[in-house]
Amino acid sequence: MSLAARCPHCQTVFRITGTQLAAAQGWVRCGGCSNVFDAAAHLATTSGQPLEVPTVQAAERAGGAAPVLQAMPDIDLELPDLGALKQPTEPAPTAPTAASAASAASGTVPQGPSKPRPSALPGVLAIVGLCITLVALTAYAARGPIAYTWPQLRPWVLQFCGSVGCQLPAIRKIDAVKLQGSSLSQDDVSGHHRLRVQLHNTEDAPVLMPALDVALVDAQGEVMARRMIDPMELQPSMLQLAPGAEVAVSITLDLRALDSAAIASFSVSTFYP
Repeated sequence: MSLAARCPHCQTVFRITGTQLAAAQGWVRCGGCSNVFDAAAHLATTSGQPLEVPTVQAAERAGGAAPVLQAMPDIDLELPDLGALKQPTEPAPTAPTAASAASAASGTVPQGPSKPRPSALPGVLAIVGLCITLVALTAYAARGPIAYTWPQLRPWVLQFCGSVGCQLPAIRKIDAVKLQGSSLSQDDVSGHHRLRVQLHNTEDAPVLMPALDVALVDAQGEVMARRMIDPMELQPSMLQLAPGAEVAVSITLDLRALDSAAIASFSVSTFYP
């Protein structure tokens, strides 16, 4: 016998399974009024009569793949002007004086003023400035691997990004994306179904938006249809989830080729292709 749950807010009755109840500890979102409620406390038969049935544990499925290197944004760094060290100019020849003429007559050579030695400080400062710039550029390019490989350095990386106006690149971490709820409802006019999913990024860094694996199941537990949904098909479409973000996405599915009355339940899981 198929199970159903009645929304305590709008009294809408929709099909549900024990597996679906256990997946979110009984909490579901109504497809009619979007109210979140404990379906285990509002079970009913498909005719709307109250019913209490045990739930079963649902196995969680998570997929993973090798990280994809993200393109780093271009930045402009102003290098210090090294400049050219000015060579001391030779003094213009002057007319011989009486003293110099006398010295020449006596066979002695007059001693002129000593030339100042050029300072090495400008060159040292230029090299130091260049080294600092190269270190900053390297830290910017490697900010993601540094923050995720050495978590103890993450506060320093975040402080650095805050000073230069950057953010950590998004990572592929499927465990950080939690599926908080989902619903599937049919539009009486068009006959299409609307799938709504609510996701939560539990990481303190941006996470790549995962794809969805949706399966429709009949009353005997057999899979009637299955569909992989790319993140760009969702509304709103997004490439990543901000740190700590909670988002609600949806997609319209044309299931008119199936017997809608035979759809007893559905399942949704997240994965990275």
